[in-house]
Amino acid sequence: MTQEEKDNIIGNISNILAKDLAKYILDEKLTLEEIMDTGELEATKRLEVISIVKNENEKNEAQLEAEEKEKKGKEKKDWEEISDSKNLSDIEKYIENHPNGTYFKEACDLLIQITNSYKEKDDLLKEIKNNSSTYTPDVIVQFIKSGKITKEDLMSIGIPEMIIENLSKENKKIEIGDIPDKIEEGYTEIYFWGLPGSGKTCALSAILSTCVEEGVIDTKDGYGAGYMDRLSNVFSDKCGVLPPSTKIEEI
Repeated sequence: MTQEEKDNIIGNISNILAKDLAKYILDEKLTLEEIMDTGELEATKRLEVISIVKNENEKNEAQLEAEEKEKKGKEKKDWEEISDSKNLSDIEKYIENHPNGTYFKEACDLLIQITNSYKEKDDLLKEIKNNSSTYTPDVIVQFIKSGKITKEDLMSIGIPEMIIENLSKENKKIEIGDIPDKIEEGYTEIYFWGLPGSGKTCALSAILSTCVEEGVIDTKDGYGAGYMDRLSNVFSDKCGVLPPSTKIEEI
């Protein structure tokens, strides 16, 4: 409103309706004091103006209060929906929609927590992929049970579903058996030497299982026969668990 328009209103107070004067006050174009200072605002019209302004202010306050209550209710509902979420986009959307919300700090903390957990999971999956022999099935199962990774995560780094579904499969116990005092006639001892965990038992198991499958070996009774039989069965299933490292004090 220009000064000219304002002066025109003040100069015609007596001809302007109370509801219009009240609107000027509510729109902050004029104040009640400015209108009264003209001396043209009669008592009845003044009371009517004051009443209209008061009622409108109360109505506006009630509306603002209702809107604020509705806003807080929606914010609380939105927070309850994402407070247990692990979806970064859901949390980021909440923060964007409620920058001054009651749970803004909690949402930011949750975002940092989930972001860190994703980074930890990515690092763990990379480690499993690059150093798969370091992690036994039991360790992988514990990772899954603790929620650090999922079966889908393992599939995403190229581990076949068949292997994942057999993670809980028990190790085949490879007991060496009694050590003979001497080699009996007709038997020969074969030794595999190497560092612990270098694959001696697995290599021997693969050789024996292939020989049994191809029918090119005849296992006889005697010392070592039971051990050979157990070794040949390590790879008898489509998906097996490799035996643990042989104790260094055993032969």
